[in-house]
Amino acid sequence: MIFEVDERLTVDELKRLATTTVGEDIEEEIVTLADCLREEGRQKGERTGERKLLLKQLTLRFGTLPDAALARVNAAGVEQLETWAERVLTALTLAEVIEAS
Repeated sequence: MIFEVDERLTVDELKRLATTTVGEDIEEEIVTLADCLREEGRQKGERTGERKLLLKQLTLRFGTLPDAALARVNAAGVEQLETWAERVLTALTLAEVIEAS
């Protein structure tokens, strides 16, 4: 069974809905799944925030970014984005920020 979820449902409301629909015997599995989904959402949100901040920093520092730079930033993971965010403080060129490994 798949539930349509939006921000208006609290975790407790979703849990109640799920256990009412499928039974209390799988409540632990539902809670575990909810925890996994919450963590996945947190990680996605962190990456989105890091990416948005880096793009803003790069644009302010170097002007309009080429498509290749945008693609690299959009494809990067959180650790890479954090490294680049540190580099933007001292780099003289865009290449020094995102081209070096």
